[in-house]
Amino acid sequence: MSVAALWSAVLIGAGFFVKTYSSGGSTVSTYGTTISKHLPGLSLIQVNGAKVLIPLSIPLVIVLIVAGLMWRRRRAGLVLVGPVAWGAVVVLGILTLLSLFTIGPFILPGTVLLLVACAVASPSRARSS
Repeated sequence: MSVAALWSAVLIGAGFFVKTYSSGGSTVSTYGTTISKHLPGLSLIQVNGAKVLIPLSIPLVIVLIVAGLMWRRRRAGLVLVGPVAWGAVVVLGILTLLSLFTIGPFILPGTVLLLVACAVASPSRARSS
């Protein structure tokens, strides 16, 4: 679960620092020569603004919610916490599928890691060992 949280946090950091957009092009001067300009790449947040932090932070928020629920289940032995945690994993999976053509491929590893963490921490798994 900590690896899923780390992946989700790195995803937010990547929005600030990874250059995803390159701005380059060519212009024609008045004399008919082509001048090519290539500007340095821009990050996701530089291009789209701080509003991009909302979809980038959803995976981390869901991972933290699931981690808190699993911790609560382990400490207090609450039975209904498990289905709520699995529901949060399903919501993250649906969001990953819906965003598959944009940021979904970057969210997918965190989703899979969270799915595996929940499967390993399931009560039926704990009883069988």
